[in-house]
Amino acid sequence: MNKLFFLSFLCFLSYSAHAKETLSFGNDIMLNVNVKEPICKLSSLSKQVDFGEFDRNDILANPPESNATFSFTDCSGVQYINFNFMGSYIDSSNNQLKIAEGANYASGVAIKLYENSNIEVNLSKKNKLYIGGAENYNLVLRAKVIPLDIQQINITPGDIKSSVALMISYE
Repeated sequence: MNKLFFLSFLCFLSYSAHAKETLSFGNDIMLNVNVKEPICKLSSLSKQVDFGEFDRNDILANPPESNATFSFTDCSGVQYINFNFMGSYIDSSNNQLKIAEGANYASGVAIKLYENSNIEVNLSKKNKLYIGGAENYNLVLRAKVIPLDIQQINITPGDIKSSVALMISYE
């Protein structure tokens, strides 16, 4: 029964295609379509975070932190901003940024990133923010220096240097 129905359906389609050809008037229909990808403009392509000066006691009592604000404009066609991170300083197992090693660099600390002040950003996966077609949106990432050891025994003074690439896409 299934085979018979399938065969008759094909015959019907071919008959209908034949009828369409014979009734054609030969007029051309031209369609112009402008497909616009959702996109935002980013005000600055690079951000630097300055933690200022601090000592090891500050890390436990008042951990140094600083914000990096990414300002998106002309986002009216965008529903979601997707972002993820790439780079050699990412420590995926601890979800933190390692710091540079060397003679003039600090040790015993790392950097955590937070979105909206208190939500820890997952550095190993795509993060998705709903902006709902808002014209402008500010993505504020807060960087915070954290000790690798809770006891802070192995912290040595020096410069803190780390970097990460922020990859952005839109929906």
